[in-house]
Amino acid sequence: MIFKKNYYCCLGIVFIIFSGSASCQKITDTIFYNQDWGICEKPIAAYYRLGTLAIDSFWIYTGRVRDYTIKGYQLMEGEYSIDGFKNGRFIFYYPDGKIKASGLYKDDKLYGEWIWNYPNGNEWAIINSPSDEKQFQFVKYRDANGKSLLENGLPMQLNSSTIAGIIKLNFFIY
Repeated sequence: MIFKKNYYCCLGIVFIIFSGSASCQKITDTIFYNQDWGICEKPIAAYYRLGTLAIDSFWIYTGRVRDYTIKGYQLMEGEYSIDGFKNGRFIFYYPDGKIKASGLYKDDKLYGEWIWNYPNGNEWAIINSPSDEKQFQFVKYRDANGKSLLENGLPMQLNSSTIAGIIKLNFFIY
């Protein structure tokens, strides 16, 4: 009888220890950020994010998140995995609500086809990013008027403004 009591007592303690360490606290809330995307109080915020934070020994976002300017213009929406990595479709917006860029992340890295648009709504570029995080290939590139400068990775016309636009996109990617 004493053996059964000790056995069940030990089982209970083991269950409590492992169930407590396997879970973390999740908070769905609005987090405010300053101009440099550092967490701050609302009165000095430039941006805010709606999302769920998983809090354990560190903080990570999980699930759907949406970023806004403090004036309420949506900047981004996307999904974070349970491990806190960007996974799935992300969409970035201009302040007027038009889509700036959209594409997939896989384990926090650009993945597959990404489409960028100019503020006027015209398509700017389509970029394919394979599983290697540091490599990507331009599939299409257009000027602001819609003129094709690159198709299927081959330049239609390469000049200094084309190169400057590609460099500008490269800064946006990384």
